[in-house]
Amino acid sequence: YPERPTSTLTNREADHVDVDESLLPEDSWERKLEEDEYEVERIADVR
Repeated sequence: YPERPTSTLTNREADHVDVDESLLPEDSWERKLEEDEYEVERIADVR
């Protein structure tokens, strides 16, 4: 086998980005419910 390239990973705090930190409210899949909207869950186990 030919020699494989190697690389060194550095773990510096300055390069670290927290994913939750970078999300903005408008990027969220969850949206605020209006006053007349309600969150419900499907009941799949009906006997």
